[in-house]
Amino acid sequence: MIHPQSTRPGASRPSTQTQVPNQRIVKILVPRSNVRDVLSAELVLSTLKDAAPFGLEIVGTASSRAFQIRGDTDAVKRVVAQIRFAYPQCEFEEVMPQQDAMQQPYIARRVIELRLREGAYLPIRTNVTRQGRVTNDDQAQGADPMIGLLAAMDDLEPGETVLVQCALRAMPSDWSKYWRGSQADIEARTKFSPQTLGGTLALVFGMMLCFFGIGFAALSWFARSVALLPWVIGLLGVGSALVYLRFRLPSPPDPALVKQKTVESAFRVRLRVFVDANSGERADERIQQMLSAFQAYNLAGGNGFVPKDVSLDALPHEMRIEENKGLSSLPVLGLLRSPQAELPVLSTSEVAMLWHLPHGMASLQGMDTPNAKAILPIDADVAEGILIGHSLYQNQRKAVRLSKAMLRGNVGLIAQTQAGKSNLMALAIAQIMQDEPEASVIVLDPHRRLAQALAGLVPKTRIEQAVFLSLADREYPFGLNLLDRLPKTSDRAMPSAERYTDKLVSDVIGSLNEIWPDNWGPRMESFLRWSLLTLGYANEVMVADHAFLEWHRSACARMGYMRERLAANTLTRGDIGGVLADLQAFAALKRPPLGSISREHESLSRLYQILGAGMRDAANRVKSPEALSRLKNLRDLHERLETFAKSGYKRSGISQRIYNNPARPLQYSLLDVTPILLHGDFRQRIIGAVTGAGHRHVDRWWKDSFNVYRDTNYRLVGDDPARHLQDGSFQCLDRGQAHLWSARDHD
Repeated sequence: MIHPQSTRPGASRPSTQTQVPNQRIVKILVPRSNVRDVLSAELVLSTLKDAAPFGLEIVGTASSRAFQIRGDTDAVKRVVAQIRFAYPQCEFEEVMPQQDAMQQPYIARRVIELRLREGAYLPIRTNVTRQGRVTNDDQAQGADPMIGLLAAMDDLEPGETVLVQCALRAMPSDWSKYWRGSQADIEARTKFSPQTLGGTLALVFGMMLCFFGIGFAALSWFARSVALLPWVIGLLGVGSALVYLRFRLPSPPDPALVKQKTVESAFRVRLRVFVDANSGERADERIQQMLSAFQAYNLAGGNGFVPKDVSLDALPHEMRIEENKGLSSLPVLGLLRSPQAELPVLSTSEVAMLWHLPHGMASLQGMDTPNAKAILPIDADVAEGILIGHSLYQNQRKAVRLSKAMLRGNVGLIAQTQAGKSNLMALAIAQIMQDEPEASVIVLDPHRRLAQALAGLVPKTRIEQAVFLSLADREYPFGLNLLDRLPKTSDRAMPSAERYTDKLVSDVIGSLNEIWPDNWGPRMESFLRWSLLTLGYANEVMVADHAFLEWHRSACARMGYMRERLAANTLTRGDIGGVLADLQAFAALKRPPLGSISREHESLSRLYQILGAGMRDAANRVKSPEALSRLKNLRDLHERLETFAKSGYKRSGISQRIYNNPARPLQYSLLDVTPILLHGDFRQRIIGAVTGAGHRHVDRWWKDSFNVYRDTNYRLVGDDPARHLQDGSFQCLDRGQAHLWSARDHD
C-alpha cells in the first residue's frame, strides 16, 4: 500500500499557474476515424533520439480526456512535426499555463512514480511480447492496455484531475551492447543478475557449510565428544537453509524475452502519476485504480511496474532525467543494484504501448476531436477563380478558389446547419454577377434568406435584368408552366422534341402521383397523360408558328427598305449582308405545321433561294449589261416577294394568345387539362393542329379511347352542359361516385 503525502484535510491549495520559461504544452485532437495503431507511435519515437527531455501525457478531468506533449520549445516542435506525418488528420492546440489542468486549485494531491520490478533487460507487455505483432483488429477488440488507463480516469468529480506523464530521454544507441549475441550468450549474462547470482552464491555457500557441518560431525563422533555438536547443528542448519533458498529464488529469465527488448532503441523514462482530488480518500482511491490499470502491462515471466513514493512538491514540468553513475554503469556489477533504485529503461515499443493515439474503432468518449476531415487542395486546382476561403491543414494555410470550369459542372455543398453554405453560395454568385456581365444566375431558395441576400448584391448595371419571384408575395403572383416550350433548351438537350415532351409528361405525372397517392388510379393517369401530351405537342406547334411569324414581321420591314435601295441601284455590302442574315435565319426555322403558313413557308423558301443567289451576284458590283439585267430581274423578284409576303398572313387558331415585352405566345399549361377534356371545340382545334404536325397517334387516342369511354361510362348531370361550362364546373357520375371537375376556358 502506498501512502504518499497529502495536503491538510479540507484545505484548498491555490493555483500557482507558473509560467515555465521556454516550455510548451500542445494538446492533440485525435480524429474519430483514426486508423493508425501503435506501430505509428513507434516510428515517431524512433526519430526522436536527439531530442531534449520531453513528456508524453494523458490527462483526464471530469469532462474530458486528452493527449498532450510537454517540454521545451524545440523538443515539442520536433515531436509535433513527427506526429503530423504519422497521424495526418490530427490537429494541435496550444495549452496556455492558465489552461494547464495541473495548475488548477486542488484539495488533495497524490504523486507516485513507477519503476521496473526486474532488470532493464526484461520487457513489459508490448505488441512484440505476444506471438508476433498486434493488428488494428486487436486494438479495436480491446487488446490495447492503454484503454485501461483511460477507463481508470472515469467518474472524476468537478475539480479532480489525473495526469499520467511519461518523460523521456533517449538512451545511447549502444545501450544494450552487453546483451548482444546469441541466446546462449544472453543466457550466460543473465546468470549475473541479482536473482541468479544470489542463488548461485547461496548454493555454493550452503554446500560448503553443509560440507563443514558433516566434517565436524565426523570429528565429534571419532572424538566421542559433544563439544562440537552445536557447530554441527549450526553449520548443517545454515547450509541447508542456503540450499533451500537457492531453489526458492526465481529462475533465470527467458533469453528470448531479453533479446526482444535489447534489439530495439530505448529511452530512460520517468513515469509518474499525478492525482488531484477533492479529498484525501478520493485521491488514495484514484491512485489505487491507476496502479491496477498499470498491472495490464506486467508480464509474469518478464517485467512489470512497482510504485515508488515521491515528494508531493514534484511538478509535471520538472522532467530531470539523469544517467546513473557509479555501480550501475559497470557492465556486470551494475546488475547487483536493485531495479527500483534507478529510472526505468524502456524500448520504443514499450513506450509506444504506454502512450499512443487510440484507434478510431475503440470509440472512446469524452475526447476532443477535429471538426471534419481536412484535405489540402492541389495548387493548380485552386490557383484561379473566386476566393471562398482558406484550407487549414495542421500548420499549413492555403487559399481556395472556385474556378470557372468547376462552376460549369455540378458542385455540391455539404455541411451542418449554420456552417456557412448559404454565405458561400452568396459570395460565389455575387462575384460571378460582378465579373461576368453576360452570366445568367438562377437561385431556387425555399427559405428565401439566400435569395433576399442576393437581391441586395445585384450590381447596379444588372438591376434591370434581375427578376425576383416569391410564392409568398400575393401582390405580385406569377404562374409556373411546366409545359412551356418557348426556350430552345429542349431542342439542344434532347435529340428529339417528342421524346422530351414524353419525358416531361412522365415527370409531371410521377410528381402528382407522389402528392396524391390515395386519389390515383390507372384511368385518371390515362386521361391526364394524353391530355398533357396533346397540350405539350400543341405548345411545340405554337412555338414554331410564333417563331416563323416573328421572322416574317422582321423580313417584311427589310423588304420595304430594300425596295428603295434596289430602285436607286444603291445597294451596299451592309444591305446585302442583312438580306443574307434573314436568309440564314429563315433556313434555321422549323417548318410551321399549320396548313396555310406551311404553304407560304414553301413558297418563301423557293423565293429566298433565288433572292439569295441574286444578292450574292449583286455583291460583285459588276458594271456590265448582263449585271444590270440581273439587277432588274432582282427588283422584279423582290416586288413579287414583297407583295406575296404582305398578302394577308394570319395567325393560326392556337397562336392567338400573345403577351408582349417581348412578344411571346401564351402556351397551354396544366390549367388547360380540364378544358380539353370538357370543351369539344377547344379540343378539336388543338387536336387538328397537333395532327397536322405529325402526331397522329394523339388523334387516334381521342377518337378510339376518350370518346368511347365517355359515351359508355359518363353522362352529364343536368340538361344544359353549356351552363356548367360557363360557371366553371360540371359533375360526372362514375360507378355511383360523384366527382367535381373544375374547368377554365382560356380562349
